[in-house]
Amino acid sequence: MEKKPESLTDNLTTGSKYKPTVPQGMAMPSAGMQQPQTIDFQKLKKKLEDFKKKLVKKFPFVISLGILPPNASQMFEEDEGLPKEEIEKKPIHVMMIMPEEQYKNLNKIKPEVVKLAKESGENLWVHIKTAEVDMWNYGLDSKFEFMDATAASFPLYDKGFLGALRVASIHKNLVLNWLNVGRIRYVATYAIGGSLTRGTADETSDVDTFVIIDDTDVKRMSKVELLEKLRGKIIYEYVKEATALAGVKNILNVQVYL
Repeated sequence: MEKKPESLTDNLTTGSKYKPTVPQGMAMPSAGMQQPQTIDFQKLKKKLEDFKKKLVKKFPFVISLGILPPNASQMFEEDEGLPKEEIEKKPIHVMMIMPEEQYKNLNKIKPEVVKLAKESGENLWVHIKTAEVDMWNYGLDSKFEFMDATAASFPLYDKGFLGALRVASIHKNLVLNWLNVGRIRYVATYAIGGSLTRGTADETSDVDTFVIIDDTDVKRMSKVELLEKLRGKIIYEYVKEATALAGVKNILNVQVYL
């Protein structure tokens, strides 16, 4: 049986493979990665090509459009209070992300989106969220699994927001699965900043993240040495791994604090 680390110092001497925190079958980091899904995403993407084109043409401000992982359906349905009769139809859940400045027009946008969804010929339920407020409210409400599910969505259209969120989410999970074992929680905070929180991230934007570590049980290592070891793993090793898994060009900038 693998021995569990008993302190932060023990964690620094052990390695950990990437284990998504989202339920099995939910992760869909990129269109090119094979995942155990119940949906043929590539086939569905072709079917929804006309829907995507019409939607983006009518609403050119759309930031991202993605198919949510099947295993995330129930939590989105419960969170948004979908009618029982709609849930029984087992719709395909699509996440549409738009700028906060368009929220004032939501009552006009929503009926048009519903109309296009019906015309697609597929059983779609489109969740319309704003990049600057709605997405980050998930974090403020500690609904981190909703952010992970959005990051894991299969992109139909993306100006860079989903890709940037995906690489940050994968990196976060790498760090948590390394340092947060069992009841022990060394990661006090994993936060996102910069253009991603402003909703302006594109395919070339840097992704700024901040990791705050609880080092209260470290007695035999100086803070300088501890930070050096943490940065070696969190910044150099995990950034490289997360970028490869996400399949994006965004540069992940990580700051580590004690």
